[in-house]
Amino acid sequence: MPQQSEAKLLRELTEVPAGWPVATVIDAFLDLAVYQGYASADRAREVLSLRLVELWASQPEEAEAWLERCRERFAAELANKVPRPERLCEALLQHGAVECGKYEDDLWRFSEAGLLRGELRPAAEREDWAALYLQDPLIRDRCLELAGRLVAAESTETARKWQKLEAELHTSQEEARGLRNRLAAAEVEVCGKDAELQAAQRDGAKCKEQCEALANRAAVAESAVAKIRQELLEAQASQREGGQLVTEAVLQDRCEQLQQQLAKAQGQMQVCWEQKDMQKQRIRELEHQLFGSLLPSGPTVANQLGLSLAGEDGSASSALSNSSWFMVSRGTVKPHCFMTDAVFKTRGYDVDFFLMGRDLQKGSKVVAGDDVTILQVVKTPEICESSEVVELRAGDAVLQVTPDHLVKTGEPEESVYRAAGQLKVGDLVMLDSGEAAALTSVTVRRMDCQVLKIIFEPDLPVAVFSRPTCILSLGHKRKPPIRRGGRSPKVPRSADDSLDRASIPDTAGDCMD
Repeated sequence: MPQQSEAKLLRELTEVPAGWPVATVIDAFLDLAVYQGYASADRAREVLSLRLVELWASQPEEAEAWLERCRERFAAELANKVPRPERLCEALLQHGAVECGKYEDDLWRFSEAGLLRGELRPAAEREDWAALYLQDPLIRDRCLELAGRLVAAESTETARKWQKLEAELHTSQEEARGLRNRLAAAEVEVCGKDAELQAAQRDGAKCKEQCEALANRAAVAESAVAKIRQELLEAQASQREGGQLVTEAVLQDRCEQLQQQLAKAQGQMQVCWEQKDMQKQRIRELEHQLFGSLLPSGPTVANQLGLSLAGEDGSASSALSNSSWFMVSRGTVKPHCFMTDAVFKTRGYDVDFFLMGRDLQKGSKVVAGDDVTILQVVKTPEICESSEVVELRAGDAVLQVTPDHLVKTGEPEESVYRAAGQLKVGDLVMLDSGEAAALTSVTVRRMDCQVLKIIFEPDLPVAVFSRPTCILSLGHKRKPPIRRGGRSPKVPRSADDSLDRASIPDTAGDCMD
């Protein structure tokens, strides 16, 4: 509420404050409608009238809200006022009578904030003042004039809106015309595409018919081929039956001859086995003597000579340069992990010897990592391709395997199996001696090579090492044969005698003592 000292008399108003809403401007106009014979009041009323017309046109929502409040307050008075100017005039009169009859001081004041009215009159006096306000014909004429201006402003605003709507309608019609043209062009294009589609469908139907015809021809050809193949098989079977009869007769004679030769060969083999046992015993004695003579010189001499001593109990003391074997697992890794030149220990007739992986066959015997258990190759090893090889070195021990091969690592009490590709220098690996050794070198080579798929039964760790590099040398010089005088009579040899001589070669006197 503005202060009395800051406010001016409302009849001295020359310009309506910009912040006044529609309701404040209406209240000010209705208060000045009472004045007669004041030029300043007439000017102020005209200024308010023009501002109200402007706000009424620019703010139709606020104007309609004010009029709706009047309809609710003065429903009975506005019920019979059908024309809009009369209804608006009656609303102004009723609202002005209530507002002007409410305050004692007729000299209203104003400021930028709004209107400053006087003290409230008693309720009994308000009705009298309101009745006087409604009965004044001059006030009614001024309200009717203002109502006409407001209705005209509404008509002007309505016309402007209609023009705007017509412009928008024209724009929409132009857009619709453009869309219709585009639709027609699209329909023409669709018709062309439809014709192309129908042509493609016809071509597809022709191709389908050709495919069916070719399929029928292929079926007929397959039937003919099957018939010819059956006839060929029958002819081959007949030929085999005829040839088999001839072959059986020849083989029968050959079998009888071989049985006779086999009986003689078995007798000769028995003699060979007896000689073999004698030679084995002699070899063991010589090995013990040779190994005993090398012990004072230490293990270095044995390593240089590459000796391997096998005892009667089947245990072997290896003196090869790469004699320390790695303990590797078979059951829990991929089978394509053994190199073709990997060396395995095998044992037969209490004698230890070594075989390369490529020489193993189904049924071959291999010594397990505990140097006691004998493992058997359950199926012929398969050769597969690999693109990566890991070389592990732990002192003199060397092993080449694929990266997924499991190697026994860690201390003997807490050993685990790890993939060779995951090992690094310094990791402990288990040797066949039961001791752990640190890796001194881990080298990964990318190379195309062949690996072996070997399956053992039972599934236990095996000791394996890579083939060592060897030094070439010659054996003992052969003693020239001794020529003796005289000539033995020539005796013709039978086929059986030639078989006997070929089976048991005479080697006496070939080597010098």
